Amino acid sequence: MKMFKKSTMSLALTAAMIGGVAVTQQASANLDVDGGLTAADPFVSNNALGQALVYPYYTVRGGKKSIINIFNTSNKTIVAKVRFHESHNSRDVLDFNLILSPFDKWSGTLENGASGALFKSRDNTCTVPRIPSTGVALNNVAYTGANQDQDLSDTGSDRTREGYVEVIAMGQADAGDAGGAVGPHTALNVGNVAYLAEHVAGMPRDATCNIIKSRFEAGSGATAPTVIGGTLAGNVQMNVAAAGGSGNPAAAPEFTAITTGFNPLRGALTIVDDTNGVGFGISALAIADWTDPAAPDLNIAALATTATMLTSQTYPYFLEPTLASRDGLWTTTGLPVVEAAIAATTVINEWSNNPVNGAATDWVIQFPTKGFHVDIPYSPGTTTGCFDGNVQAAVNLFRGNAPANSVPNVPACTAGVAPFTNRFTAVGSAVTISAKTVDKEEASAVSSGVSFSPAQPTASTSIPWESNVVTFGGNSVLSSDSPELILDPVGSIGSGETNGQAFVTFAAGALPVIGFVAKERDQGGTSNYGQIMTHSFK
Repeated sequence: MKMFKKSTMSLALTAAMIGGVAVTQQASANLDVDGGLTAADPFVSNNALGQALVYPYYTVRGGKKSIINIFNTSNKTIVAKVRFHESHNSRDVLDFNLILSPFDKWSGTLENGASGALFKSRDNTCTVPRIPSTGVALNNVAYTGANQDQDLSDTGSDRTREGYVEVIAMGQADAGDAGGAVGPHTALNVGNVAYLAEHVAGMPRDATCNIIKSRFEAGSGATAPTVIGGTLAGNVQMNVAAAGGSGNPAAAPEFTAITTGFNPLRGALTIVDDTNGVGFGISALAIADWTDPAAPDLNIAALATTATMLTSQTYPYFLEPTLASRDGLWTTTGLPVVEAAIAATTVINEWSNNPVNGAATDWVIQFPTKGFHVDIPYSPGTTTGCFDGNVQAAVNLFRGNAPANSVPNVPACTAGVAPFTNRFTAVGSAVTISAKTVDKEEASAVSSGVSFSPAQPTASTSIPWESNVVTFGGNSVLSSDSPELILDPVGSIGSGETNGQAFVTFAAGALPVIGFVAKERDQGGTSNYGQIMTHSFK
């Protein structure tokens, strides 16, 4: 690696929608869209610590690898959901449970595989299931065959080569000793998860993680998922029977809900370009106070005593939690306050495009919750309504979120859920934008310098996916397969300047958005470097 520059991600501004008006806040503020400031509402952390983490982008294209690091900064054992999404429609392409013992660090690497992205980890920390030494391929199950629905985009595994990652803390527990909530540990096979996951001489007490794995399988006391009032209720939280308990998942609540004000997770992303010898590093976006342990929806039926986000790693339970699950599993009622913390109308950052010294720039504009607004299970031509019961889609009856016209016996389902109004189709879900580029001497070009390849420049254009790569000048730093938008500030400004700043504004107003700029200078030799900086928002 010729030079490595690392910059931390600290989202400077957030915005919320109150009565249709965008309100800008400092990142450390807690804005309650229900009316008033409260410490219990989620907010973008200004110290990179949170209960939920979002890595805005990963890629394995162009000889690149993406390294994911997750840190437990607390003295508690944390069970976290790690979920990889493909870039087009946020469908899940890999997820697993991660058991972080106190002060644990875990890491894994995404690299290019035979047909898509391949994930590997040599870390000893327990995951459920265990990551094999040969790695696990990200797959297209969630957007093919019976799960395809109206996701008519490319259905190949190549689509997994770009995307983003979310990590959600599901429950906390004391590390424990020879005792614990499920009784004395007379042998490892009756130990609690927190005790078994703790490292001794560099290895978990459950060195193979097989006992821990059994705790996340459906036990004899599992409640079956059923649709109640349009919402999927019931969940396998822990297989207590595997630990010598009664078999009732609610009988021994070893883990408790993440405490308000307790933000144990920190994340870091590194993109390594082996071809050019360049590395990019950035902290994950951290959402503090993401969970709401007092939410009534969190206490589901017989599981009221546990009040955690823990889920079994069996279908369909592993599809939860998501960023929409703040108020409880299989719900979306808590989504608005999460989105308020990351909403903005305009994305601002810098650009460089200079063929003389090899300077190039990509922007990542990422909508981490867009799928809950546009990914509608839809069967064209049916007479039974929009929904066919596919839990793989984000917007559906199971999660209690649907467009207003989505009722039984209504065949047409053409709109998404505000603020994203276009449902996902074969060409994505368009978000209309306008762009302005300014060079360092204040010369500017508005709109006329924007082209949606290969169309001619227009007054405005759009970006279609959940994770969008915007390239300045056509040379993609991140080796994106098809950059969604190409800005040509040099050609449009015409002043000869090769760097400046740009503004991308959403026509619909404030949208939940995150992302960064990736800059690279590739001159060959030893003077190459890469840098990532988070966007500014307003």
